[in-house]
Amino acid sequence: MKLKQILQSLARQNYGDTRIWIVVFILAAFSIMAVYSTGAKLSYGNRNSLGFLFSGHVMFILLSFVVIFIFQKMNYRIWGRLSNIGLIIGITMLVATLFLGVSEGGSKRSIEIFGHKIQTIHFIEFCVVIYLSAWISKAKDKINDIKHVYLPMLAYVLFFCVVIMTQKTSASLILGCTCMAMIFVSQLKSKYLFATFGIAIVIFSIGIAFLMSDAINTQAENKIFKRLTTAKVRIENFSNKENVHKDILTTEAAIACSGLLPHPGTTIHSNSVQESYSDYIFAFFVEEYGILFGTLLILMYLILFYRAVTIARMMPTGFGSYLAISIGFLITFQAFTHICVCLGIAPATGETLPLFSKGGVSILTTAAEIGILINISKEADRINKERLKNSRKKQTTGIENNIVEETNNIQHE
Repeated sequence: MKLKQILQSLARQNYGDTRIWIVVFILAAFSIMAVYSTGAKLSYGNRNSLGFLFSGHVMFILLSFVVIFIFQKMNYRIWGRLSNIGLIIGITMLVATLFLGVSEGGSKRSIEIFGHKIQTIHFIEFCVVIYLSAWISKAKDKINDIKHVYLPMLAYVLFFCVVIMTQKTSASLILGCTCMAMIFVSQLKSKYLFATFGIAIVIFSIGIAFLMSDAINTQAENKIFKRLTTAKVRIENFSNKENVHKDILTTEAAIACSGLLPHPGTTIHSNSVQESYSDYIFAFFVEEYGILFGTLLILMYLILFYRAVTIARMMPTGFGSYLAISIGFLITFQAFTHICVCLGIAPATGETLPLFSKGGVSILTTAAEIGILINISKEADRINKERLKNSRKKQTTGIENNIVEETNNIQHE
C-alpha cells in the first residue's frame, strides 16, 4: 500500500480531537528531551544509570500511547457504570497505601508489588473524580436537595481530601479544587454554590491555622501528622525566605540563567537537585531549551484545558460533560502547581509535571485520563455534526416553504 493510501486510510479513522493528540505528542517529545538531560547525573550509579533511566522513561512514554489508544476506543459511559466499583477499588488502595504502603519522606504514596513501587495517589484521585462526575450527572437538579444529596456529596469529597492530606497535602488540594470545579458547573443553585465556596474557604483557613500552630510540632512523631509537619516547614520557608531549601534556590537560578532560545546540553544546575527529572523538571527544561520552549510547554497545558472545556460545552449536560471538565482541570491544575513551584511563587509540593516528568503509574494514569477525554471528544463531535445537519435541514425546509408560499401567492394574484 502506498504512503498516500495509508494516510487516506488513517484520515478516515476517527481518533478524536486532533489538537489533543498534537499536545500529547509535543509533551512526549519534550519529556524525552528533558529527562535525557536532567537524568545525566544518574550515569554515575550502577543500576540507575542514564541508559536505564532513559530507556525506562521512553518505555513508559510509548506505553502511555498504547493506554491512550485503548481508552479512546472505549465508550466513556462505561466508567460511569463502573464508578461504584471504581470507588471501592479507590478506597481499598487508599487503605492499603496507608497501612501497607512504603514510607518515603514521612509519607506513604505507594505500595510495593513484586519488588516494584507503585504510586497510588493519582489513581485514587482518578477514581474519586469519576465517581463524583457520575454522582453529579445522576443527581441533576436534585443536587439542590441539601439533606439527601448535597451534604453527603460534600462529606464524601471532604473525607478523601482529609485522608489524602495526611500523606500528600498538595494532592489533597488539587483533588479538592477539581471537585469544586465540577460543583461549579453543576446545576447547583447560586446561593448553595456561594455557600459551598464559603465553606471551602473556612475549612481551608482552619486547616492552614491548624497547620501553622504549635499543635503540629507536638505531634511531629505521630505518623499521621508527620507529613503535615513537612508541609508546615515548607510554607514557613516560603514565607520568610530565610531558610529556603537549596533545591528551590537552584531551580530559580536555572530559570534565571536561561535564554530566549534553546541551548541543548548546557544545563549546569540539574546535577545539584535530587529530583531534577521529576519534581523540578520544568525549571531545568527552561534552562536548557529557553523561555520560548518553556512558554510553548505552558501553552500545551492551556490548550488541553481549553479543549476539555470546549468538549464539555458541546456535550449535553451529563456524565461526559462533567468528566471532561474534571479531567482537564485535574491535569492542568497539577501542571501549574508544578510550574509555580519552579518559578518560586508557591511552596515546594513534590508534584510532578503530568505526562512530562519521569514516572511510571502517574504517566499511565494521566494517559488513561487523556484517552477518556479523547473518547468524549468523539461523542461531542458526533453531536455537533448532528446539530449542524439538523440546522441546515431546518434552513432548507424553511427556504422550500417560503418558495411554496410565494408561488401560491403569485398564482392567487
